Amino acid sequence: MYESPSYIVKLGERVAKSGGTSKDLEQLEAFCQTFAPAYQYIFDESKKLGYSPTGRFPKTILSIRRKIVRERTRLTRMQDIAGIRIVVNTIADQDAAIERLRAIAESQVTDRRISPKHGYRAVHIVFSVNGVAVETQVRTALQQQWAELSEKFADEFPEIKYGGGPEVPQALLNVSSRVISLIEFDERRNVSNPELNSMYETLQGLLLEIGNL
Repeated sequence: MYESPSYIVKLGERVAKSGGTSKDLEQLEAFCQTFAPAYQYIFDESKKLGYSPTGRFPKTILSIRRKIVRERTRLTRMQDIAGIRIVVNTIADQDAAIERLRAIAESQVTDRRISPKHGYRAVHIVFSVNGVAVETQVRTALQQQWAELSEKFADEFPEIKYGGGPEVPQALLNVSSRVISLIEFDERRNVSNPELNSMYETLQGLLLEIGNL
């Protein structure tokens, strides 16, 4: 079906530029489905390790289109067409999960705990299975709570995930992300700071109130 990687690149460009023809969309859907075996392998192996993965496969056409435009990337370079998420309780559980999961297949790790992206914190493992990329997001429970709040606002303001959107929720998301990082830093030292926990709960409450307006 695809004569060369350049064909896939041009397919992505057409979809990003104009939405693509019905044939383009059919071919893009067929291309995404080629990720299914690799996705299923990582999903199944994660379960064997005792985790409870949730899947997002494949990435929606709209999300693919937006990412190509936003990041000026190519369809052949996208690493999250097939995606899995694993949520664990604590930062120690997250560290352990990363080590165990990396044994599944060849992989590369991006640690967004060290370099958050617009407040987003998690660890992404991109597996390569027979040359096919599968992204696994590993989050703590707190990181997951933060991401869910961010997604809630993104339903109304998609740009909030990328540093835009209304200033107040953007600022609250950034501050709450920083507080979570401090809480998890203390977790590593086996220290509990009630003031930080209280601060996070307050910020979370404010975000929920704003989201319900």
